[in-house]
Amino acid sequence: MNVPILLVATDSIKWKGVDGIISDFSVAGAYEAMRPRAHVVSWFHVIWFSQCIPRHPFVAWLLMMEKLKTHDKMMAWEIHNQTLLCPLCKGCSDSHSHLFFECNFSRAVWDKARPYMNIQIHSYNWSHISNCLADGAVNSARVVVSKLMFAAMVYFLRQERNCRLFKGKSRTKDRLFDDIYSSVRLKLMTIHFKESRQVRELKIVWRLA
Repeated sequence: MNVPILLVATDSIKWKGVDGIISDFSVAGAYEAMRPRAHVVSWFHVIWFSQCIPRHPFVAWLLMMEKLKTHDKMMAWEIHNQTLLCPLCKGCSDSHSHLFFECNFSRAVWDKARPYMNIQIHSYNWSHISNCLADGAVNSARVVVSKLMFAAMVYFLRQERNCRLFKGKSRTKDRLFDDIYSSVRLKLMTIHFKESRQVRELKIVWRLA
């Protein structure tokens, strides 16, 4: 059979998406069609938002997914045969829930951070705190500050745990909170909120005025 030669047109690559629509091929479109999918969670914008501090959201995401490598997780892999005490308080076994919300050291840091988070925290667990943050207006200045504080708290508490465990270095709860406050404050200095009474109050609290 003689193959026809088309001289009036050039070949083009097309892609048929999951919705059945044929369009020009792109790597982004192919990835979107083939990537694994899960149910949409209510807390996604608590972790991922445009004003976030880049190195903080990943650790907060691991917290939400309960994937941080605390001792209770490693025990399931039979890496250790002895119980490891929490490096922060030395009073309880190291576990995912204990590290962030049950540890006396962590609780003291949360208590110092709570006035800056602008949400009513009635119990210390990630589900309650993330729900409080998810219920707020996404672009509200107060909510943005609260989400920055939440992610920074998770990041620095995990960092402190690892420093004590692997490097033998430690900070007091006041010094740790100062580092959290400074990190969020430096980020706030780069964000331009629409001027309002709420924003003016935040500038005073965070010494941005």
